Amino acid sequence: MRSIFSKIALAAGISLALAFTLNSCASKAQQAQVNTPQVSNNPLAGATQLPCADYDTDEYFVGFGTANGSYKRLDVAHPAALANAQQNVRLKMQHAYKGMITNYMDYIGNNQGTDAATHLEAGGNQIIDKVVNDTRVHCGPMVTPPDADGHITVFTGIRIYKQQLASDIASNIANKVSEEDKLKIKFNQQEYEKKMKEAFENYKESQANK
Repeated sequence: MRSIFSKIALAAGISLALAFTLNSCASKAQQAQVNTPQVSNNPLAGATQLPCADYDTDEYFVGFGTANGSYKRLDVAHPAALANAQQNVRLKMQHAYKGMITNYMDYIGNNQGTDAATHLEAGGNQIIDKVVNDTRVHCGPMVTPPDADGHITVFTGIRIYKQQLASDIASNIANKVSEEDKLKIKFNQQEYEKKMKEAFENYKESQANK
């Protein structure tokens, strides 16, 4: 009788040990699945628009940037995407501002302000650089799943508000441009700011019509 009970106890012990082992293996497999990045050969399949890709509005300029790299170096890819977005919006705003200066010189009917126009552009670009460098991310960073080689793409979007930018530029011009240049171009801060706001607001329309 005792031999029978011993066999039963032994069988029960083996069953418990086997169950524990299987459960432990399952837990490790589940943990490995959580810690292993999901792989995608085409993470943007079916997408109709890139993440964070936006359009200028009456209210703000937008900048869009991407960066590629290893999923292990997101600390590098994130700043790179932001830097690309900043450069994108910087060039856009410089183009809009330069066009505004040309229109402003035509508006005041002054053909003697070539040097003054150069100073206006430099003063505006100074503020544009400052604003862009202080910009923070508005959209993202959004990251694609790693591909088979562990590479990801980071998408980032930023916004620069047009009204505030125009006010800051006009104020800087009023403080930095010489009185001689102001006389040449009949500078009036309020009128200059007004024309700039109109030019910035309409910039998206001029781009769409090109």
